[in-house]
Parts: sequence; structure tokens; C-alpha cells
Amino acid sequence: MAVELARGEEHSQKIEWKLIGGHIGIAGNERADVIATSFAENHPTELFSGKLADYAAKHKIDILKIVDDATLVKEKSKSRSHSRAKAYSYVSMVKGVVKTHATWDECARRVLGTPGTRFKKALSAEDEKKIIRRFEIES
Repeated sequence: MAVELARGEEHSQKIEWKLIGGHIGIAGNERADVIATSFAENHPTELFSGKLADYAAKHKIDILKIVDDATLVKEKSKSRSHSRAKAYSYVSMVKGVVKTHATWDECARRVLGTPGTRFKKALSAEDEKKIIRRFEIES
């Protein structure tokens, strides 16, 4: 039945297929990424079972809302530029302890393979301070 439904052959429902960019803040895509990453890394993840309206009420989001917003696409483009930019430093948080690293290799040795870590590239001293503050607030 799923194949027939996807082809629009079942129950006279029409499906409109749209390419939605990933990692641009669309709630349903972000949630799918969290679930997929958790499964890939063999981490436990809470899955929801129930009505869509109950999910929306519990999490205060509409996972079906798809915003076709040029602003989101621009933000993703800026993010790509960020990933290509030369690093000032790398900031990591492991078990609530925040450290800075001069190189990605140094940071990677600390975080890779350790569950529940956070890390981010800083592009300037000010950026590094902001990341450290954010990590400390989240710990």
C-alpha cells in the first residue's frame, strides 16, 4: 500500500513531492536528523507514538510546517562559508567541561567516539567566547 500511496494510486490522495533543504531549521527535518544520527551512533532516542496534534502540543512545534524561505537558504549558505573558513580555534565540551583547541586534530582526539560531546569551530576570539558561553549555559 505504501508504494501505491506514494504513487498517488490509493484513496485518491495526491502527494506533492518537494525537495526541502536539510539543516535549515525546518522542524520535521531537524527531528528526522536527530533520530537518524542517534540510531547511527547507537544512542538511545525517545520516539513519539500518538497523534500528530499531541506531538505538536507536547513539543510546541509543527513538524509538518514546511517553510520555503529564501532566508533559510541564505543562512545555510553562510553556514557553508563558515565551514570553509579558516579556524581561529575549536571549542569542545565533554561531560560539561569546556576546552579550546588550536587544531581540529586536537579537538577530534577529545570528542570523537565520546557520547554526548559538543564541538564547534570558532572564527575569531569573540566567536570563541560566544561558543564557550553557549556551551557553559547548555551544560
